[in-house]
Amino acid sequence: MKVLLITYCFSPANVVGSKRWSDFYKLSKQDDQLEFDVLSANWPGDKIQDNNVKYLGDIQNRSPSYSLQKKINLKNSILHPSLFIRSIDKSFFSSWIEKCKNWIDENQHKNYDYIVASYGPLSNILVGNYAKKKFNAPFVLDLRDLISIQGQKLKLPFIHFFDQKVDKFLTKKADLFLTVSSTGQKKAKSFYRRKVGLIFNGFSFPIDLKNSDLTIKNKKNLNLIYTGTLGINRNPKYIIHILNEFAKQNDKTKITVRFASQDNPLDFLSEKDHDKIKIKWLGFLSQKELKREKEKSNILLLLEDLTSNGNENLTAKIYEYFSSEKPILVSCNTNSDIGKVIKETNTGSIVSSLQELSEFIDADRLRNNENCLKYSRSNQYGELKKLLINFPKR
Repeated sequence: MKVLLITYCFSPANVVGSKRWSDFYKLSKQDDQLEFDVLSANWPGDKIQDNNVKYLGDIQNRSPSYSLQKKINLKNSILHPSLFIRSIDKSFFSSWIEKCKNWIDENQHKNYDYIVASYGPLSNILVGNYAKKKFNAPFVLDLRDLISIQGQKLKLPFIHFFDQKVDKFLTKKADLFLTVSSTGQKKAKSFYRRKVGLIFNGFSFPIDLKNSDLTIKNKKNLNLIYTGTLGINRNPKYIIHILNEFAKQNDKTKITVRFASQDNPLDFLSEKDHDKIKIKWLGFLSQKELKREKEKSNILLLLEDLTSNGNENLTAKIYEYFSSEKPILVSCNTNSDIGKVIKETNTGSIVSSLQELSEFIDADRLRNNENCLKYSRSNQYGELKKLLINFPKR
């Protein structure tokens, strides 16, 4: 089975969007049933030395963008149009699209069983539509994020209607959609009225099945670490308040929360929010520094949207945390898909009150290794292959 994969972000790109399909591609090299040709942007670094991977266009030079901070106003709405419209982005004008089309035109003699495009950016969908037409193969659209129906998007009446119409127009050639969460799958099925598969992001590292005890040993010295971005929908204020109140009522318990983030947590907090606990901002860390800081911690903190708007956001961070052998304290909506994963794997719990925090700290927690392995990248690769094999080709 031969697949043309269109993904602007691919190894060695140091962005979250490159990890999923880069790992699937590496797994395919050990599998004689699935073969990929890849069209990607030209990322600096140690590229995959394989004729199947085509790095097209000028060398990319991306620096990490800063998160939208505490509130939405007219100014940042103008600066961040993706807050209210997602079916159109600046990649619509990318020269990379033309580079991909030229490659497709030059290789029309090739036969593909599937065209797969990974959203975002939008340019992937545009190239995917063109490839489907030229190769006459089923088009699979991988929605790592939902487009116009993304839960956290501002739904301004006329603009939201327009956004949905453009979304449906741009994706009308897709034969199969993929999503990364159960809630996302349900929303996509309802909106597109086509088949939608569920392929989780998962993790690529090995799990030590012998070391599955996540019980907190030192309950009087709690060292939490958060790794990732902060912003309107990942605001630490609520959980910091709960931790601070716990410290007031348990004066023999020392609590330190460290943030490995390019965003400063103190931008979200007042002095009284953390007068009984320590807050440390570590800034943006290298992978080596991050590993060292995680080893100092006995609790991993995960932040997501406290409202139901973010329930579909099954962040890849949760799978990354699995490797650290520490319990995960989650601050998010109680009905979030994140809550379902941590409950199924027994790797942590959602904390939204002092009582829940006490229960989290005191819990004897043995990780469910079998359920964790369900989310391994290799297992999800198997699910992807099964889905493609069973999907009717035209």
